[in-house]
Amino acid sequence: MADNKFAAYVCSGCGIGDKLNIAALEKIATKEGKMALVKNHGFLCNAEGVQMIRDDIEKEGVTHVCIAACSRRAKTEAFNFPTAAVSRANLREGVLWVVAEGADHDEVRQEMAEDYVRMGCAEVKKMKVPAGN
Repeated sequence: MADNKFAAYVCSGCGIGDKLNIAALEKIATKEGKMALVKNHGFLCNAEGVQMIRDDIEKEGVTHVCIAACSRRAKTEAFNFPTAAVSRANLREGVLWVVAEGADHDEVRQEMAEDYVRMGCAEVKKMKVPAGN
């Protein structure tokens, strides 16, 4: 496992950054998730966001990617990195869309998002890089 490099990418687009503390999510991925590289992007699934991940895989040696953004059922083509193990933390549908609006729910929403990031980081650490790579 010494050759593995783990990275987490947090999207702040699609309303995610409006409702969640992105810096706190990055801190969770870094400290608790023990990700070697943690970045956020305002629109992770666009060409620039995807290229950022590709560049880190190519130039930084990232082998395992945790994407904290939308559902793993969404943007499957954009987040297809054949040489890396990829986990997805569903912040949009799994947290934002299910927690009620309003300040009364801000703490629960943030705690849920942090748990999803923890789970995504834990999941990717158990994954193997796709065969042939």
